Formats: sequence, structure tokens, C-alpha cells
Amino acid sequence: MSDTILYVEDEPGLVRLAEAVFRKIGFGGRIVPAGSLAEARRALARIREGGALPKLVVTDLGLPDGSGLELVRQIKEDPSLRAVPVVVLSGSASPETVTEAYALGANAFLSKTPAAGDLLSAMEGLVRCWLREVELPSPRIGDRIQWDLTRAVGYETRVAQIYLELARRLRADPAALRFWLDLALAEGNHANLLRFFESLVEACDAPAPVLDRLEDQLAQVETCVAGIEMGLGARPEMDRDGALEITLRIEECPSEELILAGLGILLPWAPAAVATLAESLADHAAHIADGVRRLTRRQDLWARAQAFLTRARTVRDRFATGLTDAPPAP
Repeated sequence: MSDTILYVEDEPGLVRLAEAVFRKIGFGGRIVPAGSLAEARRALARIREGGALPKLVVTDLGLPDGSGLELVRQIKEDPSLRAVPVVVLSGSASPETVTEAYALGANAFLSKTPAAGDLLSAMEGLVRCWLREVELPSPRIGDRIQWDLTRAVGYETRVAQIYLELARRLRADPAALRFWLDLALAEGNHANLLRFFESLVEACDAPAPVLDRLEDQLAQVETCVAGIEMGLGARPEMDRDGALEITLRIEECPSEELILAGLGILLPWAPAAVATLAESLADHAAHIADGVRRLTRRQDLWARAQAFLTRARTVRDRFATGLTDAPPAP
């Protein structure tokens, strides 16, 4: 690991305090601040591009573009990052929040208002522990395709959870309940098929620029779905049209290029499985388009659903005819 600490906090005063603590105890490495989830992801990418990993990640929960728990999730789902200790430092320390942080893999949770009342001493003890005293396993830089598949499975699982939440909110409407439960099941099936690829892909011979583009697209869809999750949490009431809007926003996340690039990379290992996944995605799009036509009279939603279906069928047709190369960069 590099002598780098990634500190994710949107309050400048706390950033300066943390930097002072790190320097006080003799930490001579880099302290990389980030004021949002997007900045943290970019900072992680830059650190990794240098051929190393951070020695410690400290993150707040309440960030301008989402929760620090999203960063915990991303790091702990990544085989090449999960050995990096992640500490949540937050003023929100409800039992539910603490439980969720540890469930996602956080190594420690520290309140900004510790029981002893001395944040400076608490932070100093925290850094001494994780930088000097704890013995950590040496992280293995995993195969990039395996890492990308793990992220894609996580994305599909999050989408399934959104659809389950929409079904819960519309449970008094039988037609709507069945529609969104079906969508959640389809997303779960897609995640399981991606896990099948994880068992097949052992080595990566895809060109680095192709993988770079794939990972950039993964980051875009992850950011997109995080924004949808935030919006859903802030919207307690939901009707059919609102739920359909959310569904189409999910499917309109910048995923077409991601699917094309990902399937193109996986094709040499399991062409039949790739064709099956492409067919399943097209069937999923057809189910959405049919549901939109049945559940709403809004023609703007019909048009968006039809456009989505057309794109999905184009992807299916490309892989059904034996496409063997990843698509060119957009």
C-alpha cells in the first residue's frame, strides 16, 4: 500500500483538523481530500493509476452527492481494494446507521461527537491504530475483469432493490405490484448470470483501453443509480407514473455502451452465455415497454420505453450474429 490517506469530507474545517492530526502523529505521506463521492471515486482512480492503494480511507456519511456508505460498498466489493481499512467518521451515529456501515464492511465507525467529547484525541487514536498498530493482509491486485464483474453484479442488485421498493410502495395496486416484482426478479437473474461469468474468467487479455472505457462507464451508471436512490428516498409518495419515470431513468442510465463493451469482452469465454444475456436484456426491455403501455396513458413515457426497447433489440441482434470484437470507442 502507498503512504496515502483518502479523507472524504465536505466540511473544510474538519479536513484541516484531520490533516493536523495526521501530521501531529508523524504521518509523512500524502493526504488526499475529497469533498464528494464523485471526487472520492476520481481520487481512488488516480491513486490506483499510480500502481498503489491508499493506506487508509476515512469518510463522512453526509456528502453532497450521496452517502459515504456508497463508498464503503464500492471499496469492499472490489477484490483489489477490500483489504484497505475504511473508517466512517460521522455526526450521524444512530444504531441503524452504525449497523449498516459494518454490514457493508466498514472497519470502524467513529462519531464526530465522541463520548469523551474530544474529537482530536479520538481521531489521533484512530489513525495510530490503523496506520501503526494493526497488521493488515497485503492486498492482491485482482484481475480487472473479475473486479468489473463484481461491480456489475452490485449494480444489478441495487436496481433490483429499487424495483422491490417500488413494488412495496404500490402494493395496493395488483397490476403495478406484479410488474415491479417481475422487474426485480429479472434484475436478480441478470446478476446471477454475471456471477456465472465470474466463474469462467480467470485471466484478462482485453486491451487496457477497452477496460479503461468499461470502468469509466461502470462509474457513470453507478453514479446514475445512486442519484436515483437518493431521489427515491426523498419522495415518500409514489403513483404509477412516478414509478414508471424512475424505471425509465434507471434503464436510460448510460448503460448501452457499457453493455456492448462488457459483452464484447466476455464473448470469447462463453459466446452462448453472452447471447443468452443479450436475449434476456431484450426480453426485459420488452416487458418494460409492455408494462408502460398497460400502466399509463402518457405517450411521452410510451416513446421512451419504445426507444429503450429498440436499443436493447439492437444489442441482442449484434451478439446473436456472432459479434466477436468489443465495439469501437464512442
